[in-house]
Amino acid sequence: MSKLKLDKNKKYFLACSYGPDSMALFDMLLKQGYNFEVAHVNYHLRKESNSETEGLTNYCYKKGIKIYVLDYVDSIVGNVESECRHIRYRYFKELLDKYGYDEMLVAHNEDDLLETFFIQIDRKIDPIFYGIRELTTINGVKIRRPLLDYKKAELLEYCNKNNVPYAIDQSNFDFKYKRNEIRHNKVSQMNDEDRRLYRDIINAKNDELKTKFASFEKADLGDIKYILALDDLSQIYAINYYYQTHFPGHYLSRANVGEILKVLKSNKPNVTKIISGDRYLQKTYDRFDFVTLEKELSDYSYFIKELGIYDNDHFFFKCDSFENRRRGFCKSDFPLTIRNLNPEDEIKIKDYYVKARRLFIDWKMPVRLRKVWPCIVNNKGIIVYVPRYQKDFKIDKDCDFFVKVNK
Repeated sequence: MSKLKLDKNKKYFLACSYGPDSMALFDMLLKQGYNFEVAHVNYHLRKESNSETEGLTNYCYKKGIKIYVLDYVDSIVGNVESECRHIRYRYFKELLDKYGYDEMLVAHNEDDLLETFFIQIDRKIDPIFYGIRELTTINGVKIRRPLLDYKKAELLEYCNKNNVPYAIDQSNFDFKYKRNEIRHNKVSQMNDEDRRLYRDIINAKNDELKTKFASFEKADLGDIKYILALDDLSQIYAINYYYQTHFPGHYLSRANVGEILKVLKSNKPNVTKIISGDRYLQKTYDRFDFVTLEKELSDYSYFIKELGIYDNDHFFFKCDSFENRRRGFCKSDFPLTIRNLNPEDEIKIKDYYVKARRLFIDWKMPVRLRKVWPCIVNNKGIIVYVPRYQKDFKIDKDCDFFVKVNK
């Protein structure tokens, strides 16, 4: 087998399941002198999972390679495949961020690429890329797939020839999964000429998509008027393109896009609609976005007794003076409290009071932000400052207060 085309100046994590594909990549990395460590997730979904984790851990110890294992013991509900993907990529991001490694290596091969293409065609998906990319980013994790030119059978043969241990996941033979049906009844039966033909078809389709998406790269795809002004086919591709900039690797069917267009065309100014799992469409007046709503947002409150920098999940506040007319407080207002604004709270503007919910409407603030928008309250319980919502707000180096939420 040919040499891997990787950078020996980089540090890699190898996502390893103990299957033949990832174990073949393990052996190649080891023999070709790459700097790597192993990341493994045990979901406890199969009776063999503990023995596989133990086998991989022992092999890493034997070869002098450090291994990090996520022992996931919580129950997994809903779409198991999707939830497992979410769990492992969240774990991969934690590892890369903590240890400063450059990329995560995944052992997807040519069979996986072809299977993905056939699934896309079967489900009538309009992706922004056909098959599998060699280099992509998923949930903030930079992913590289160096084995896309290798057949699955070649990797299995490599392991057997080089005495590399591995385990076969028996769920890969369960035909209730569409991918398994395509894998065994179609892709594994293809000869080299058929594979080359479909690789050429995939490359041609991706060249067409590259041309089509060039116009979207500089467009404001969150602008509803822009989307609705496109022709029907361009609307499908633009919405899918926008969706996948938020959730790489996830696709919208034409039925999904049709439902999204209904929301965009409706007269309702604020709409939140579930797409799949924890992924939602959120429409706010003349704009829309795709967001993740993992859990219900809760109230918060922070006590500001002294000068300092207060940096948390909700806001950044550089309190370097007891007098700040811009933020509406003076020394006699201390200690301050910064908490989330209640829609029924009243704020004094000049000589009259208005409800917070009235400001939310006037500012055309997205509904999800209304639950977490902060205010500064003085020691008498009076609201002295509420930051104005601006959808185009930009943080500059002199900014002493800003809200930490996605727009």
